[in-house]
Amino acid sequence: MSCLKIRSLLIGFWLSGVATAVFANVTLPPLFADHMVLQRETNVAVWGRSDKTVVTITPSWNEKPVSVAVNPDGSWTTALKTPAAGGPYKLTFDDGERRILNDILIGEVWVCSGQSNMDMPVRGLSAKDQVSNKREILASANQPQIRLIKIPHTASGKLESDTPARWQHSDTATVNRFSAVGYQFAQLLQQKFNVPVGMIHSAWSGTRIEPWMSPESLAAFDYPKPKSDTAKVTRTTGSALFNGMIGPLLGYAIKGVIWYQGESNLAQHAVYDTLMAAMVDGWKKAWQQDKLPFYYVQIAPFNYGRSSNASAYLREAQEKAMKLIPDAYMVGTVDIGSEKTIHPADKQTVSRRLANAALSRTYGLTGVFYENARFESMKSKGAKVVVRVANAPGGLIANQNPTGFEVAGDDQVFHPARALVRKNRITVQSDKVAAIRAVRYCFGGWVPGTIHNREGLPLLPFRTDSWPLNKENKAK
Repeated sequence: MSCLKIRSLLIGFWLSGVATAVFANVTLPPLFADHMVLQRETNVAVWGRSDKTVVTITPSWNEKPVSVAVNPDGSWTTALKTPAAGGPYKLTFDDGERRILNDILIGEVWVCSGQSNMDMPVRGLSAKDQVSNKREILASANQPQIRLIKIPHTASGKLESDTPARWQHSDTATVNRFSAVGYQFAQLLQQKFNVPVGMIHSAWSGTRIEPWMSPESLAAFDYPKPKSDTAKVTRTTGSALFNGMIGPLLGYAIKGVIWYQGESNLAQHAVYDTLMAAMVDGWKKAWQQDKLPFYYVQIAPFNYGRSSNASAYLREAQEKAMKLIPDAYMVGTVDIGSEKTIHPADKQTVSRRLANAALSRTYGLTGVFYENARFESMKSKGAKVVVRVANAPGGLIANQNPTGFEVAGDDQVFHPARALVRKNRITVQSDKVAAIRAVRYCFGGWVPGTIHNREGLPLLPFRTDSWPLNKENKAK
């Protein structure tokens, strides 16, 4: 099924809430408006409604009209081939009466989604939760080649195909309210390619992953469903955010997605990797983009209190998800968390790591290093163990006494350990454990990372054991 067929299914929802007697002229969903960005060098779906029999669309980039028949219900949908990046262009719609969209750019289009760390605007969330480089961002916010659209928080029990959101120019006022991670990601792409970039912000603080999943992808999981069709739908209702905040975007051609979520799913760490894989698969099917790039952020260290151990297992599940999701990659943040707030101030580093992954994996740029250093193997050597680390060309960088390591013997009781870093190997030992059976690194709540590869990317948290959470024993 093509994107055009997907749109034809959604048009029914769109029309259901609109009087269909007489349209003044061609009517378009809000995504198609002045200042929008269309994905370059592809076939983009375009849709709307009319009370006439034929609609003709003429793009100014080639002046070649495309005519499409209007369905009996007033809906129509077609595709336009977009050129290389450029603009501004116009789109003229004519069904006997003309409607013109102005200031259209052709470039790269991305979606940024998730919960609070993605939803966090440049202006911050509170006096405590601020973006560290806010002044610098706002000082350079007037970017004519960047366009932004922010989807309002909407929970719905049915798939929506409309939204009151509008495309806006990148300026101080708009950027101040926009996702700090999303905007800086767009800015980095724009600077690298010197092409227009459109960023769609669809995120909501404090949300679990299940409301972002399509009904089909959520069906395999035991998640509470509304007791009746009239039950109140909230941001915790299964598929409610997919319906309300992703539905209106379906069919609009995008290059990829960046995602930052997981803090609200600590209790679901045992199944989070499969939840995440199902969600992404559901989005790919809904967008009909099998190769949709998906880049996401591992949750940062923080004093999660009683849930600190669960946060370590959630990070582990996020890393496992990479093996389950084609065209996906996770960036680490174990080195840029905050003990006092779950919303770290350094969003610039997050954006840069996401952008570098996209530049290398999606755009094929060489010489852009994006891979996290990660555990590869462990070998016993007397009373010590030697951990080998992958993705560390040129060796690792660490201070004289790197922290975050713990070891345990057969009793499964963990003790703090000393570590010595040489090249891409780490020798670990503890006077408390004569025969080490397991090593853990930054496996907890507030345990910030201290080891990086030569490209400045952190060694991801790891454990060499497979002991369950109820075996989580610490030395007193």
